[in-house]
Amino acid sequence: MLLAGSSGPVHADEWWYGKYVTDERECSDGDPVATEFSKSKLEFHEYMCKTSQITKIREMNAVLLDLDCRGEGNDWKSRYLIMQLDEGKIAQYTGQLQYLQTWKRCP
Repeated sequence: MLLAGSSGPVHADEWWYGKYVTDERECSDGDPVATEFSKSKLEFHEYMCKTSQITKIREMNAVLLDLDCRGEGNDWKSRYLIMQLDEGKIAQYTGQLQYLQTWKRCP
């Protein structure tokens, strides 16, 4: 798949910022399964990734995130493609793992 990028400024009100889960029942406060997406980092259940670069994918409601991750005693680099879907959902594609997952935003 060929993606054309545009590296315009990222604003504080980005559509992909927020708390997400794979199952809506996991949205309760303090639930360790929830994932938090923000401009500077992504916080997962057992690891955290700092954002090193954000590239908006023009005309697609998508962003490509280059990440420096740490968890369970390991450090690694990763790249995620986050795509906006309907009804408060996003799709996250992790290139290294060839894995696509759908997330629902918590209220």
